[in-house]
Amino acid sequence: MNTTVTFEIAKLLKEKGFDKQATCFYAKKGSKVFGIDEHGRYYPIKHLYKTLFVCGNAAVLNENNAYLAPTIAETVMWLHEKHDIWIHVCYMTDDKIWWWDCYKYKKENGLLNHPAHCKDFNLQSPTEAYQSAIEYCLKEIIK
Repeated sequence: MNTTVTFEIAKLLKEKGFDKQATCFYAKKGSKVFGIDEHGRYYPIKHLYKTLFVCGNAAVLNENNAYLAPTIAETVMWLHEKHDIWIHVCYMTDDKIWWWDCYKYKKENGLLNHPAHCKDFNLQSPTEAYQSAIEYCLKEIIK
């Protein structure tokens, strides 16, 4: 899934210590954003809250004012590598809906714990399902 995570998920990722590189970012409300021209010169740009920027094309004065926005796939792998959480997304052909489950790997006994099932059965795409699962994991599983 090469879709970039939403602003809300990017904000949660920062709170939970996301530490990987990303190609995009969102800027905090009220922070100064600068465009970068082809000669590497910076110029101020007006940004709308929750606007997605591409790293290298724009920058903020202070990196604390940026929420990194990885892709869904990068986020799923970070959850797996950093927190031993695996997200499983499926399609119900009869109902034409998407749903998810997430699992937590327990290192001490090698077993999978099944901490959550999808409760929203109005998910219309794999992107919606993954984003729903990621948001749940960041809010409810990772403390």
